[in-house]
Amino acid sequence: PWCESFEEYASNGYPQDWYRYNQAGSNNPCTYRFYTRTGDRCLQFYINRTTSPTAYAILPDLDIDDIRHTTVHLFMSVSNYGSCRLVVGVMENPEDISTFVPVDTLANGYQTGNNSYKGHSINMQRYNGEGRFIAFCAFMQSSSSGYIYLDDLIITADPQPVATLIAPTSVRFDIDT
Repeated sequence: PWCESFEEYASNGYPQDWYRYNQAGSNNPCTYRFYTRTGDRCLQFYINRTTSPTAYAILPDLDIDDIRHTTVHLFMSVSNYGSCRLVVGVMENPEDISTFVPVDTLANGYQTGNNSYKGHSINMQRYNGEGRFIAFCAFMQSSSSGYIYLDDLIITADPQPVATLIAPTSVRFDIDT
């Protein structure tokens, strides 16, 4: 599995091999030292319907043969009465947000604080494309602004069924007469 708990980054930092995008061009999303699920850091998305209505965090290429054979496990908390949403998707080009293809949309309701995280598991088999970059897009559904906190991210490879064809190497018939 591939894991990220955001512990090794300073507050307001960001994993250096990840990509990110937001309309305001600011340091968003970034690591944050409050409202963590475990440890001292989490990933914080700030969403403002006027200045930065969406924010993207994009993982590096995980060198996975087929992204459809993975499951994304994460814990999420939000700070704005249920209007914050996190879309899990895949991108072909991490520097071009037009290649973002949604797979699932997560909503938690209002929750803020260390004990308010909700776990989610997203099976990526619904994705139909050639992308190799798992991405997260945070957006506001109705309110003016809010935060999403993401922690303890794990990507696992799903076991694939193995078709086994057993071909006899010889056939012997015993006929009693």
